[in-house]
Amino acid sequence: MSQQRLTINPQIFKWLKKEFQLSDVDIAKKMGIKKVENYIKIEEGITKPTLIQVRRLSKTLKIPLMVFYLKRQPDGKELPIDYRNKIDSSLSVKSILAIRRGYLIQDLMLSFSDEQQFQLQHLSNLKPIEVAQTMRNMFKYSPQDRINPDDLFTQLRTKIESLGVITLALSLDRNDLRGFSLIGQLPVIAVASADAKSSQIFTLLHELFHVIKRQTGLCQPLTSGLGSIEAQCNQFASNFLITPTELKQALIEDDSTEDANLRRIANQFKTSREVILIKMIEQGLATWKEYEKKSEVWQEEYKNQKSFGRQADPIRKAWRENGHKVTQRIFNQLTSEDMTQSEAAHYLNIKASYIDFIGERQMSRL
Repeated sequence: MSQQRLTINPQIFKWLKKEFQLSDVDIAKKMGIKKVENYIKIEEGITKPTLIQVRRLSKTLKIPLMVFYLKRQPDGKELPIDYRNKIDSSLSVKSILAIRRGYLIQDLMLSFSDEQQFQLQHLSNLKPIEVAQTMRNMFKYSPQDRINPDDLFTQLRTKIESLGVITLALSLDRNDLRGFSLIGQLPVIAVASADAKSSQIFTLLHELFHVIKRQTGLCQPLTSGLGSIEAQCNQFASNFLITPTELKQALIEDDSTEDANLRRIANQFKTSREVILIKMIEQGLATWKEYEKKSEVWQEEYKNQKSFGRQADPIRKAWRENGHKVTQRIFNQLTSEDMTQSEAAHYLNIKASYIDFIGERQMSRL
């Protein structure tokens, strides 16, 4: 039986290649086409794709099927400035989808005229250490407070959102990037949801400095050989978490770069071994060569770590990914019938069947 073939705009395929940084071979594979020349014929309008092929591509790239019927290419969003220290600057589909999701949520929140807009631009001319002290005072942060990394991340996230910033914890390809920032009237900060909370805290602060400087960014914060802007973002984040004086005090007991000592200090300041070692480099107590060697070992450790916990319930998943600010706004719209259930599920990135379940509990567990 012959398969149904679709009359669609072949220019959409060219747009998808550009938007998702895909080759002819990549697109063909995602459509289930074995010979790349057969895909090229589709792109050139010589032959028509089957419904099954288009559905496969739609599902893989998470785009509506109706996109293929548009008469012209959609307007694309520019990727943030790439500050990563990588030879291969290409991004995986997973990372591009996460960035597109960041823009989607930003556009949604901007559509509400009563949303508070970011107001800390006046700090952009200060030095990173000065901004770190200012934000410490504003957030009333003290590393002496007995609080675990999970709670610290939640507290910092809530306070950053109160400044008019959208915070997201997304599924990023960590070989690509660990966080990104989008600038505008309502800036967006995204961190890698699979990272340890101590790493998420550092990335959250790193991206906050990008926002203060009014700069978009694709970032791998804890890597060596970074340019001036990334070094400043790292300096802000590290000095927020631990000042030179606090580090000096912590090193009185042991100033070695042995893993056990780095872990001791990292636990004390709710951060990672990478951050402590970078701070020690700043103080002349370690070298970047030593950092690179240890970082390689730590990255292998992280790759081998597996999570065996139960899958988060829909409410927790929605909050962790979208933050309280976005999640609460969407449910307010749903309650007032200004948004449909399918629209809410789309923005929250959860199954539509969960909407009633979450609504019944009125977000009381957030």
